[in-house]
Amino acid sequence: MSRVCLTRVQNEDVCGAIEFCFNEAVTEDLLKEVRKILIKPNLLNSSPAHTGVTTDLRIIESLIVILREKGIKEIVVGEASFEDTEKVFNALGVYQLEKFGAKVVNFEEDKWVKVESPLKLALKHFHLPKTLLDSDLIISAAKMKTHSDTGVSLSLKNLIGCIPKSERRVGHIIDIEKTIIDVFSYLIKNKRFLSIVDGIYALEGRLGPAQGNPVKMDLVLAGSDPVAVDAASVKIMSYSPQRIEHIALASRFGLGDMDGLEVVGGSIEGVKRRFEMPPALPSFRSYLLSYAMERFFKKIPYLRFEDRCTGCEACVSSCPIGNIEIGGDGRININEKECTGCMVCIEACREGALDYRVRHERLYGIGRKIYHIRKSMR
Repeated sequence: MSRVCLTRVQNEDVCGAIEFCFNEAVTEDLLKEVRKILIKPNLLNSSPAHTGVTTDLRIIESLIVILREKGIKEIVVGEASFEDTEKVFNALGVYQLEKFGAKVVNFEEDKWVKVESPLKLALKHFHLPKTLLDSDLIISAAKMKTHSDTGVSLSLKNLIGCIPKSERRVGHIIDIEKTIIDVFSYLIKNKRFLSIVDGIYALEGRLGPAQGNPVKMDLVLAGSDPVAVDAASVKIMSYSPQRIEHIALASRFGLGDMDGLEVVGGSIEGVKRRFEMPPALPSFRSYLLSYAMERFFKKIPYLRFEDRCTGCEACVSSCPIGNIEIGGDGRININEKECTGCMVCIEACREGALDYRVRHERLYGIGRKIYHIRKSMR
């Protein structure tokens, strides 16, 4: 049974909430002989924390102060943003964290070290920053938010920011859920772990993780089992962890526990809220049936709000397969037949000009209703 601490942030006392979670979730053994700690926040872009997109830097500040009090001398805050990392760091004031006793590292400027994936589900090899590999303990300081491709973005998904952007693109092409597990399986086997989920301002909606509706939850979750912390977070969002593929995969491979949760500090039922989630297909035991459903009801991005498009070409440069072009009329053209449905272009669009539709959407809606009616009758 995995222990997950859940607490409310009272009167904007973020440090008090983090200290409570730290005391409840961190054992003496977890910090024993730990010399260097890496804190990996989710700084996807330069959106402030109250938008629900990025980790609240007050959480990182509190962690640094607490760790320094515990005698940890080497603390690093590291990230490689979806956008230009240096610009994101400057816009959010990330370098201000150094005055509390941590070093801020832009992974894009770090030395990359090639490692072998233990499971090889999607990637046989990938690269990790030397700063991360030199650390004894990793703190994944994630954000509670929805994700149009993976359902949610929590502490496991946050770790994709530890590999180069080129390999993230490959992961999106092959299978992003399995790529998450390839990265996580290596880290959990080689490093000690602490997961923090920032639910002070969460994000809901079909266009997460970069667009959506911010939700003030005033919550923080923590635990040394990232799978359990993510499972608890998903339940707070009134969703099933079993339906989030990368969480289910992690549990299946014995990388963590998504079922046996010991929640302390508060109750999931007492804080849960029904989040607006991205559309998701029901999973089937038959791989071929699930694959056929995935292709038939594929998500297709499109330019929905022409007046919002600035022609910045962020969607063009972000597409993993180079499937988006700017036409002579200045409009973006997406080859629907070749599109993988990874939704990275929507993540890249800061203006919210893009949306997506589900192929055969009406049939999809009818099918889902029938599926859930039959499931409830079993």
